[in-house]
Amino acid sequence: MTGKRLRPDAVVFLPGENLLVIDCKASKFLLEIARVEGTEAEAGAYSDLARTMERHLRALADMGETVQRSGEIAERLGVKVQSIAPVRNGLIKKGMIYSPAYGDTAFTVPLFGAFLLRSMPD
Repeated sequence: MTGKRLRPDAVVFLPGENLLVIDCKASKFLLEIARVEGTEAEAGAYSDLARTMERHLRALADMGETVQRSGEIAERLGVKVQSIAPVRNGLIKKGMIYSPAYGDTAFTVPLFGAFLLRSMPD
């Protein structure tokens, strides 16, 4: 992310030189992973995040190889569009999808959707 400045929504300064960084785009799954870090529940929290990312990718693949609107993906998943933003952001950072325009989503690799449909049966 060279040249880009990351800015959280808020920073709370706590005693003892501690900070609480608030980013509304953070996935609830990431918050859960942080909460259970170092416990037996950590693996399950990672599984939940992976399952959510897979559902997002599968929904996009089901919609075809063309650019899709985030709202239509959310509708297909039966969730609010705001709730998919953190997952979408994570998939963009992983290089699996990209956003050619505001609110648009597409796979970075041609025919990746077809590959997913073959490798991730219903």
